[in-house]
Amino acid sequence: MLGLFRRHPIAFIVGVAMFAVLAVPIIGLAQGGLPPRPDYSQYPPEKRALLEANDPRNLMATAQAAPPIKDLSPKSEGPTPPPQKSSSVQRAGAGSGTIMETGLAPYPAGQFVGINRWEESKSGNDLIVYAGSNGSDPSQGLIIVQIISASSHQTVGGAILPTPVKAGPVRVSAAQGEVLTLTGQNGTTFFFDVGLQKFVAAAR
Repeated sequence: MLGLFRRHPIAFIVGVAMFAVLAVPIIGLAQGGLPPRPDYSQYPPEKRALLEANDPRNLMATAQAAPPIKDLSPKSEGPTPPPQKSSSVQRAGAGSGTIMETGLAPYPAGQFVGINRWEESKSGNDLIVYAGSNGSDPSQGLIIVQIISASSHQTVGGAILPTPVKAGPVRVSAAQGEVLTLTGQNGTTFFFDVGLQKFVAAAR
């Protein structure tokens, strides 16, 4: 230690001073309390800043003020899965599929307001036709076709189609094969071919 003092006297003195300043607060902290803050004003500015930065009180204050760590785990980027089938939902066979009396749909209410939907499982895919209205214009009927792979649960096709004329929100009222009968709020009837994904003149 004497050799270190002879080779680097300034560094040795600074090290001893820092130990003396820090050792007392640390011992006090271990015993359940902190002694009065040391007077750093007697040291040069650069050294005083270093000592204050390593003061246990400052370190504890910094730890307490630190914000909680946010959950940054990656979120799924895949498509929103279709609503889960519930035993309480009224359903009825219609054509080659089933009418589900629920307005639940995986779309924002500002874009689409659902009334009911029609479903069919075919060739390894789930076909879903949501019936309702445009979220920003209730007078405009709207249907959304979603084709989901039954194995990967990924959306593999679909379409968004407004009714040919504004008749208010529409609902699936019947089906013949894959041609759906849609009834508007004002009583207007439309026919939609799920296979062709377009409105047609009448059921085939």
